[in-house]
Order: sequence, then C-alpha cells, then structure tokens
Amino acid sequence: MNALPTTTEAPARLPARPKLLAGLPVLGRRGGELQIGLDPRHAMVISGLPKGVAEILRQLDGSRTSDAVLDAAGEHAGAMCDVLAGLTEAGLLEDAAGAPRPAPCQLRQDAVAAVLRAKHNVDVGRGAGRLRRTGDALIDARARGYVRVIGDGRLAIGIACSLAGAGVGRVRVQAEGRVRQEDLGCGYTSTDLGMHRSRAAARAIRAAATGTPRHRSRSGPELVVLADAAVPLPDLVHPLVAECVPHLLVHVREGRGLVGPLVVPGRTSCLRCADLHRADRDPCWPTVAGQLAGRALPADLAGATATVAFAAGQVLALLERTPSVPPPVWNAQVEVDPFACAVRRTAWPPHPACGCCRA
Repeated sequence: MNALPTTTEAPARLPARPKLLAGLPVLGRRGGELQIGLDPRHAMVISGLPKGVAEILRQLDGSRTSDAVLDAAGEHAGAMCDVLAGLTEAGLLEDAAGAPRPAPCQLRQDAVAAVLRAKHNVDVGRGAGRLRRTGDALIDARARGYVRVIGDGRLAIGIACSLAGAGVGRVRVQAEGRVRQEDLGCGYTSTDLGMHRSRAAARAIRAAATGTPRHRSRSGPELVVLADAAVPLPDLVHPLVAECVPHLLVHVREGRGLVGPLVVPGRTSCLRCADLHRADRDPCWPTVAGQLAGRALPADLAGATATVAFAAGQVLALLERTPSVPPPVWNAQVEVDPFACAVRRTAWPPHPACGCCRA
C-alpha cells in the first residue's frame, strides 16, 4: 500500500474539475485516514485528514471546480490542496473538464483499468513522461479503431465480440463456410447454425457492441488478427506484410492457447521468422506446416475463452496507444493453459536467414 506522495517541488497543477477514477473504492480506515483503491500497485492511504475533508474527497466526481472544492474545505483548504496535488501526482485524479464524451456505463471500468495500466507503465519507467490522458480519452481511442479478424472457428468470433463489447468502433470478421455445432460458445448461438459465418459474425458483433459513438475510421484496419489456424495461408499474410499492416497470430493447440507473435512489418520478427526458428528445431516443420496451412484447429471452450481474453487484451492495449514498452507478444508468443493456471512466453526474435527487419 502506498502513502500519499509528498514533494518539496512545485505542486502539481490541480485539475480544473477534479474527478477520482470512477470505480476506485474510497474506504475508511482508522480516524482521519482513507484508502483509495485496492491494488497495492496504485492504492493510496491518506492519513491525518481533518474532519469533513474525507467526505469531500468521496464526492470528487468532476461536478465541481478545484476552487469550489477548496472553498468547501474552508479552514482546511491548504490540507485539501495538498491532498488534491498528491492524488494528481499519483494518477488517481483526473480532470473532467474538456474530456471526451463520457464512456458508456458498461465501459467505465474499462476506462479505469486502461488508465491504471498506463499509469503503472509510467511508474516503472516504461512510458515517456507523465500520463495525461483520461479514461474517457482512452475509450475514445478504442472507438476510433478498426480491427479485422480472420478465422473460421471459436477464436475469431470470440475475439471480435470481445473487441466490439470493449468499445472498438469497427470490427469485421472474415470467415468462410457455415456455422456448425462446434463453433458455438464464444459468440455464435444455436440460431446461427447453418448461416454463413461472416453473416452470423456481423450479427453477433452488432449484438455485442456497446453503443459507443463510431468515428470515421481509416479505409484499412489498424490491426488484423489471424485466428484459429496455426499456420495462416500465405495469400492472407503476404498482403499484410506488403502493406505494413500489423497482424497478430492466435490459435489453440490441443487445449493451450497461443497468442502471438505480433508482427509489425519492418520492426519485429515476422511469421516466416517463427517458421525458420521452428525448422531449426525440427527439420520436418515445413512439411508439417504445409499440411496445417489455413486449417482452423478445434478449440475446447475453456481454452478458447482464455485465449480470447489474452488476445483481446493485447489488441486493446495497442489501440489505446498508451506509453508502454513493447507488448508481451512483441517478437514472442504467449502460451496460456487455463487448467494449470500457467502462462509461458517464448521469444521468436528476427531470424538471421529471413531479413525481414534489422531489429
């Protein structure tokens, strides 16, 4: 648990309309002491609060200006100013003035989580400068996003519905064939049986969408997710590389989910690098890969659900564009085993025989 930061430097500029991050619990402790938040990485304990100040802190919802808040504190305005400055420095207070349209109710916790992730990256030195974007701004960034998901199985529809539900403005599924019984459970329903997957996916995405205002997006996707197949067809991958479109490989292999690598053409290793690394370990990999190309692998429901969550999280973090080191799937693949509660990361650096980048 963290104590409220104090500094001998010039105090942080107070927000015009101070607002505690929505959803963070404000909890009483002993006399004159409050706790804001639960996660030890960012939760704060404020001690020595004069009587009456605690109640004002509980009401920091952005409806009043900083001056009005200080006036309400009366003789304790100096103490209140110090608390507001400390909370601002800690990243638990944001400015409701001039913020984008508030996030829909169902995304308010997404907004808080996004801010706290970005704050943590800054705290540990993984971001440039102090975080200055509100949760509403981060959700607004999602609403401007366009993601295309390619795949014929549970993962593609699950990832697409998760992204639509998380406020991504435009999500499209590219799929072949018709919905079958084994596709159900991650977005398709029994009413979709026999329907073409692309049509059923569009219906499921509309049902999952949050109602976040859609922004006019660029003509092409910011990211393409290659789902369900362990080896995507070259005809799908080559145009993405040629057009420098980032793409993320996601599939389930016999109960374990595999997310990554994320390919950013010219900056990271590519899918051919991964194949070359595999061929170094197994000379027969090219023969095996040829038989897997374009084949959607079956996925158990628990494995699919866990993999969908990990993949959606990586996509959302990229769309939010918050200060961060490269994500875990940068030059790597993350393996998820929901039954063992285990996560393992395997590095896939650029292969010297590929020449796709100079990383």
